[in-house]
Amino acid sequence: MHDFHLEADDGARLWIGNNLITDEFEASDHNEWSAATDFVMDEDRLYPIKVEYREVVGSATVRLFWSSSSQPRIIIPPHRLHATRHLRFSIFLSKVAAMPIKPTPPEDFTLENVDEANLLVTSSPPLNDGGAAVTSYKIEWRPSDARYGNNEVHSLVFRDGTNGEFSLAFSGSHTVSIKHGSETLEENALAIKAALEQLPTLNDVSVSYTIDGQYQIFHVEFETNVPTAVEFTVSSAGLSISDVDVCAGADDAAPCSSALGDIGERAASVTATRL
Repeated sequence: MHDFHLEADDGARLWIGNNLITDEFEASDHNEWSAATDFVMDEDRLYPIKVEYREVVGSATVRLFWSSSSQPRIIIPPHRLHATRHLRFSIFLSKVAAMPIKPTPPEDFTLENVDEANLLVTSSPPLNDGGAAVTSYKIEWRPSDARYGNNEVHSLVFRDGTNGEFSLAFSGSHTVSIKHGSETLEENALAIKAALEQLPTLNDVSVSYTIDGQYQIFHVEFETNVPTAVEFTVSSAGLSISDVDVCAGADDAAPCSSALGDIGERAASVTATRL
């Protein structure tokens, strides 16, 4: 996560990655506001930054700082900021991997029952295509014998006090490194959600957390792209393998927690059938 610190006299707003994270446009006098992104910012990826500034009377100031666990608080250096007109035809773009984002859902979606064997689906293109052409659509439905309303849930269990980094794998794709222990539980949950939703084999997930004695448990609910069987793997990097486990289901108690004691003697992965 990155923290952004906006100093202004008088009011200002700040967007990072098209997300409004600070809105103090009607403020007066000299102030500073701090806010964090709710997603992990990748290296070598360009993010849009927008600042709106309001001066009332007297002295005028606006400055933008950033900081993170590995970056002290400094004014964002000029070489980290690039105007769109400067990037066009720039050699800098050849060093940056193009990373389309998830498009918004189709507009004006309708579903019509044509007959016993056919459904008619109509829609308009999404307002935001994510930066790449939309060439296909995916429609998901549940069979008649499915337990409607119950999504696949896996739980990540950490022993209290665990610090370090880990990554997750799902259906052959791996996330970036995710930090654990140095942030709040809410920030850890947001980092897990952001990392998983960047995987091409996933789409939407929700992540909640609970505390059970000496364990911190993060529940990952797969809202889309859920196959019949799911393999969800934890790969530690700086974490002791005995301090993290992955379990099927959202149960906070044993056997999920009790499995931590002997996980060092087995692989840190669980293959679970759909709930």
